[in-house]
Amino acid sequence: MSNRIFYFARTLFFLMILCAFMTAEAAPQKDVLRIGIVPFNSPAGLFRTHKPLRDHMEAKLKRPVALFSSNSHAEFLRDALAGQFDIVIVPPHFGGLCLQHGFAPLVRYQGELDLIFAVRSDRDYQTASALRGKKIAFPDRMAIFHIAGVKFLEDVGMRRDKDYIHMEFPNHLAAIMAVALGMADAAVTGYPALRQMPPDIRGKLKAVSWNKNLPQLMTLARKELGKDEILRIKKALELFPDTPGGRRFFQETQYVGYTRITEEDLRAIQPFVILTLNEIKKEEDAKTP
Repeated sequence: MSNRIFYFARTLFFLMILCAFMTAEAAPQKDVLRIGIVPFNSPAGLFRTHKPLRDHMEAKLKRPVALFSSNSHAEFLRDALAGQFDIVIVPPHFGGLCLQHGFAPLVRYQGELDLIFAVRSDRDYQTASALRGKKIAFPDRMAIFHIAGVKFLEDVGMRRDKDYIHMEFPNHLAAIMAVALGMADAAVTGYPALRQMPPDIRGKLKAVSWNKNLPQLMTLARKELGKDEILRIKKALELFPDTPGGRRFFQETQYVGYTRITEEDLRAIQPFVILTLNEIKKEEDAKTP
């Protein structure tokens, strides 16, 4: 119990520090380029990891750059579509929606999303079927890992709250911590989120792979920036992997590098765009008296 209290206290302190950092980061600046990052991790983890990118973009574009996120995936999507960010770094299902609503493609990370179950290293879980009847932690319900995770389990014959206990957490950090603390048996997540956990937590966990067929996170720009500025931003991004900061960034995250967004990518994510729209409709219907 004392270890659980320690981990909880440390995580709470970590989040408080990051909230203060996010507030400072969000201070209005003249001619600031606003980069919005979907909240797949804690603010602290997001801003620490993406600081080399921010510094590089400031240097290349000769203008201030600030990092932003939101309290939830749904709030982030609303903020993005409302024009709160100039650049967004988003999972593919949000990318598909943003590209339909005022955004232009820049780049995406190479490879595919590694969708995994994070489980305790002392548990003998090898396949999804081993989790039947177990507690499974999911990140925010609008996260691609949540939507794809529920769909995958349905496809293998496991129904929510019938064949497994569905638990929802604000982000990947919280879902993975639930497993580390013994509150859940598995967390639906990805390798980047697992790698960004503190070493002592990461050492208690292992990954069980179950799917790998979606394009990686996408970086998009608002069309209102104009074609010339979008081209400048794209060129700056393409230079980032070959800088010292870029090499550290891609080594830490294992995103490998950048590649272009293709029509094949958009076809692959379309079913998940539809599932996302269904979730949005459910939320709107729930608000209707």
